[in-house]
Amino acid sequence: MSQVWPSFAAAEDALATPLHFEEVLSRLGPRDRVNVEKHLAICDLQNAPEHARLWQNLISILMTLAPDHTKSFGRHALQFYVPDGRYRMQVFALHDAEGQVSLYTDDVVEEALERQLLTGPVMPNTYRMADSKDLLMIERIDPKNSNPQPFFKEMMGWNRRAMRISIPIGASDEQLAIISKLCALAAKSWVTV
Repeated sequence: MSQVWPSFAAAEDALATPLHFEEVLSRLGPRDRVNVEKHLAICDLQNAPEHARLWQNLISILMTLAPDHTKSFGRHALQFYVPDGRYRMQVFALHDAEGQVSLYTDDVVEEALERQLLTGPVMPNTYRMADSKDLLMIERIDPKNSNPQPFFKEMMGWNRRAMRISIPIGASDEQLAIISKLCALAAKSWVTV
């Protein structure tokens, strides 16, 4: 019997074919599906199709990496979980308030710098994407020095550190690719080969 190992390559492979948004919706519970659909309707009412598209793409990426349990936290936030023995562990959060999209994940900045996905910081909380002039705003969150919002508070237990990636509504394909890689780095401990 061969052993199954978690790895960054497995997480990247999973993202090569992310879930289609229709499949994402089918995996959500009824209340959560309604909240996601209402949020998309709000994006459409604001005449921002790129906003709705970004929200859909990010949800698809996160549910591809953490497909087991996703729940909404109101209409503007989603929490993503993976099994943890008999329990579940929150691994991602996605929040959209007044056009400011934020993705929360484990703090993988040091590993991203080692793998040369990012360089910097070029300014406080600002990193340059490798081989690009584009920047990403990444705030590293220490549970000892912060008061986390309820939708990502569970990510801060057991001496875990998180990071918040601020994503512009008009994020480029290159920015989304690096954000996907950062999420895959965070997922490497539970996505298996």
